[in-house]
Amino acid sequence: MRNESVLCSAQTFLMKAATAAAGGLTGIGLSLVGYKAELPVQCSGTIMGIRVLMIVIPVLLAVLSLYIYKRFYTLKDEQMEEITRRLNEKRAFQIEMPSAADEEVSEDSDDLFPELA
Repeated sequence: MRNESVLCSAQTFLMKAATAAAGGLTGIGLSLVGYKAELPVQCSGTIMGIRVLMIVIPVLLAVLSLYIYKRFYTLKDEQMEEITRRLNEKRAFQIEMPSAADEEVSEDSDDLFPELA
């Protein structure tokens, strides 16, 4: 069964949802630091809050994601080699075992080209 279209549409939906969430979180963050769009100049606390939103929080989230990756990523060394070995065995078995459709085609081709049989 092929499900590329489902995966493609799910990816598109997730990208749009992430964009909407990012816009919403930006608005919430700006309102929390006291940003006022109608003011020509923002106060120093608001500017510091914007800097925290743009620098400190992304760095903290990047460090958190690195920690999660290092702590919970399990496909390392022996386990990865075992998975690779099993996939290679499965591929080799599929190559060795012709499908029923392939056998029917080869039998029909014997009738069409007797000199090849």
